[in-house]
Amino acid sequence: MAVYKDQREFEAILSKLWGKIFDTPAIVRSVFGVNLIARFRMVVVLCVGLLAAASGMAAVNITVPSSPGKIVSIHHSSGGNWLADPNNDQPYGGLAAVLAGGGDASADTGVSGSRLATADFTYKGAFRLPDTSDDGWQYGGGALTWYPDGDADGPADGYPGSLFGAGHNVNNRISEISIPVPVVSAAKNLSDLNFAATLQGFTDLKGSLAAVLDTPPQYAGIAYLPAQGDQAGGKLYLTFGQHFQEFDASLLWCDPDLSTPDIAGPWLFGGYPNYVTNDYLFAIPETFATTYLFGKRLASGRHREGVWGGLGPTLFASAPWADGNPPIPGTSLSTPLPLLLYGETVPGLPEIVTDDSRKMTGYSEADYWSGGAWLTAGSKSAVAFIGTKATGKSWYGFSNGVVWDYDCADTNTCPAVPDWPYDNRGYWADGYEGEIKLYDPADIAAVAQGAMQTWEPQPYATISLTPYLFDPDIDVTRYRRHLTGAMAFDDENGILYFFELLADGDKSLVHVFKLGSGGSSDNGSGSDDTGSGDDSGTGDDDGASGDDSGSGDDDGSGDDANDEGSETTSGGGSGGGCFIRALR
Repeated sequence: MAVYKDQREFEAILSKLWGKIFDTPAIVRSVFGVNLIARFRMVVVLCVGLLAAASGMAAVNITVPSSPGKIVSIHHSSGGNWLADPNNDQPYGGLAAVLAGGGDASADTGVSGSRLATADFTYKGAFRLPDTSDDGWQYGGGALTWYPDGDADGPADGYPGSLFGAGHNVNNRISEISIPVPVVSAAKNLSDLNFAATLQGFTDLKGSLAAVLDTPPQYAGIAYLPAQGDQAGGKLYLTFGQHFQEFDASLLWCDPDLSTPDIAGPWLFGGYPNYVTNDYLFAIPETFATTYLFGKRLASGRHREGVWGGLGPTLFASAPWADGNPPIPGTSLSTPLPLLLYGETVPGLPEIVTDDSRKMTGYSEADYWSGGAWLTAGSKSAVAFIGTKATGKSWYGFSNGVVWDYDCADTNTCPAVPDWPYDNRGYWADGYEGEIKLYDPADIAAVAQGAMQTWEPQPYATISLTPYLFDPDIDVTRYRRHLTGAMAFDDENGILYFFELLADGDKSLVHVFKLGSGGSSDNGSGSDDTGSGDDSGTGDDDGASGDDSGSGDDDGSGDDANDEGSETTSGGGSGGGCFIRALR
C-alpha cells in the first residue's frame, strides 16, 4: 500500500515539510554545506550543499548530486528519539517541535558550540597543599575533584568551592581543602605561593576494599556529582585499585561530610576489566549525557602503561544510581558505555586486544595518562586528559637503558637487575613531558551513536605543561616517575586544577588554568594535533563507516532495488539541491 494517495498529495506533503525546514534558520544552519542522505522509514532524502541566502532561498537547483558524502539511516525507533521533545528519560532531538513551529533546533545538545582552543587556557598560577603528617599529602595527588558547596564561608576571591583530593598513594585517604588565590611565580619559587587550608582531615573511604587492596602504590579516583536518580543529595564517587587487578569491584559512593560518609559499594563496571575503568573519575555535562548517553553522567577510565589497557587513555560512561539507591555491594553495573578505548575487550580476558591500527596518535608504551575532565567555556567544550607523555625512544626494562625482553626467562638471557635507583622494571623512555590532550566532544558523541569506533577519536590539540611545572623532569632517586597527577574542573566558573607530583618536597603542587574565549597562557605553548590550525571544528565523520543494507527496510529484505517509487526534487543554493525518492 502506498504511503500517500497520489502524486499530488505526496508533493503537497513534501512541500509543507521542506517549507517548514527552510523557514527554520536553525535547521538550515545545522546542515549548511553538508552532503547528506537521510532515510525516513519509507522516504529517502538526498541533500547536497543547502545554502540559505540572507534574504531568502536562492533559485532551485534540480540537478541530482552524483556523490553524496554522508549517510544517515534512520529507523523508526531511533527516528522517534530524533523527533522526541526534550525530556529526562531518553535521548531527544526536538525535531518534531521544530517542524510544528514550536521548538528550536539549535537547542543545546552538549556539542552545539565549537571546540576549545589552546588559546582559551589562561595560566593563573599555583598554590601549595597544607603541611601534614607523613601519611598525609606526601606522595599524594592521584585523585582530585571540585566541590561547589565547599568552603561556603571563604573569601569572595574568584575561587569558590573546595577540592577533595587523595593523599599518600599507599593508602589514598581523602581530605578536603580550601582554594587559595594561585600565584604565578616567574622564578618558580615555592615561597611565593599561598597555602591551602584543611577543611576536612584525611579519611579512609575505601570501605570493604581496605581489606582487599594490598599492593602499593594504589590507584584512586574521585568525582562529585549533584543528586542523581532517587538520591537525596550530591555524592562523592570513588574508585580504588592496584597495579595487578582484573575484574574486581572498585567503585563506591559516599556523602561529602567525611565525619559521616555513609559509604556504599563497591560495584563492578559491568564486564569491563579494571585496567581500563578504575582510576580517574569526572562528571559528564548533564545535557550531553541526556542527549547521547541515556543519562550516564559518571565518566571513568584508567590508562595502564604498555598494552594491557589499550593504546591510549580510556573513557566510559556509567550511572550507578540506575542500579539502586544504592546498588547492592558486588553489583555489576548495567551497560557502562565505552566512549574511548584503543582496542577491544574479549569476555573474560583482562587485557585489551589491540594493534597499531587502533592507537592514539603518537602513543608510546611509556606514556601515563593520570586524569581527565570534561571542559566547558561558554559554547566551547573539550574532553581533556592529563598525563606524562614519553618522548624519544621507549623500551621495557630499567631506567638506565637496560632492556628486558619479554621472553628472556624462557631463553635464560635476562640481564642482571641494576642497583638502586635503577632497579624498577617497567616501560621507560628517553624523555618525558607533562601534557594535556584535548578531544572533540562531537567525536565522543559519534562513538555513542555508533558512527565511530571507540579507537577512532584522536586528540585535536596538545597543551605542553613544561612552561608551568616547577620541576619538569622525572627523578628516579625520589621515586618521581610521573610528572602530573589528577585534574579537576570547576564547571560553574571555568577553572581547571591539576596536580604536579612531588614538586614541593614530597608533596604535590596544585596548578590552575582559567578557561575563556580570548585567553592566553603566560609563557605557555599549545599545538593543534590535526595540523589544520583550526580549533573551531565540530568533528568529522570521514573516518566512520556504516552499512545500511538490510537495516532499514520495512520488508526486512535489505534490498531496495525492486521497490517501486516516484521521484521529485527540491532545494536551493548554488550547486545544491535535494533529491527525494518515496518508496512504496
